[in-house]
Amino acid sequence: MTHEDYPYATRADAKLWQADGEGSALAVSKPLREQLQKEETDPGLWKLTFTIAIALLVAAIGNGLLAPAADLIEPGPGFAVGLSFLLATLGSIGAQAALLAILAVWGAGSLWVRLIWHWGLAYTAYSAWLLGYLIAFADDFKYSNSSDDMGPMILLGLPALALAVQLAAWGAKFYLYWRIVPTTRGEAPHEADPPPVDQFSIRDMIVATLIVAASLGALRMGKPEDTPEAQYWLAWGIACGSAACGSVLVVLLVYLTLGVRRAWIGALGVLAALGSLAGIASAALIWISYGLAMPGPSNNEIILMMTSAVCGFAFVGAGTLWVARSLGYRLSMTRPLGGSPFQTAPAEM
Repeated sequence: MTHEDYPYATRADAKLWQADGEGSALAVSKPLREQLQKEETDPGLWKLTFTIAIALLVAAIGNGLLAPAADLIEPGPGFAVGLSFLLATLGSIGAQAALLAILAVWGAGSLWVRLIWHWGLAYTAYSAWLLGYLIAFADDFKYSNSSDDMGPMILLGLPALALAVQLAAWGAKFYLYWRIVPTTRGEAPHEADPPPVDQFSIRDMIVATLIVAASLGALRMGKPEDTPEAQYWLAWGIACGSAACGSVLVVLLVYLTLGVRRAWIGALGVLAALGSLAGIASAALIWISYGLAMPGPSNNEIILMMTSAVCGFAFVGAGTLWVARSLGYRLSMTRPLGGSPFQTAPAEM
């Protein structure tokens, strides 16, 4: 039987497929891979990572002072100053979570490199707080026979909280096509050529599933023995749900600091957004205090607390991103070339 007699033989005029031939899927995807690799190794993107890392390390000093300051503050002279410091530090911790989410989603390097930076800095900030906590309450540990499960519980719950804080940022990256890019003077990021879409591979989906499973497993391991199951998961459900809602504030902060054309408009936006948040929180706490009819902070103290918290958040979060803006970083929202990010990328030959 000759080749021509075979019923499924290739026609003589047919074009044979080659792995790296012109028009092949691999050849088309090669520029996409080269551009993504260039973006990951761009020195300008590493400046963003270093800027956030420095801000987080400086803010960690406040984390270490939080527990000792709380132990020293008592009603009397200086109470308002101490209360302002405590709430400003708590607001700073919220800003640190936002910066860590930005680093994990838009930082330089591959996902694994960004995760190493993310968790290295996150546990550095946590260690600073834990050290201050142990120093402030050393006598309680010395004279108490009961073990304190608060530290391990928070330590093992951080991965789940981190995923919740990153939720809106990942959505903005893959569905709204947001990217933080370095620009030169006079260059607008939205006028640049559309970037290729980041495509998920099967490996990426498996890794994401493993990360979520490991985070939930760590959360399970952190449950104290004397805490009821339902109460424990309800508390963490509220915490993670609140963090997921707060993740919207992360993308809003990125847009107002890096996405608007004029910095002063973004500054007014940050002031309006955080001022509204402080007003709503103050009104809610005042209403709750009246409803409970129990001794608690006065209305003026509640307003001071919320104002201090948003000021701490703005100073660390917006301040760091404004420094990044001064270094030439902008938010690009150009729709990329390609289709859905969930289209699997072609495997390399």
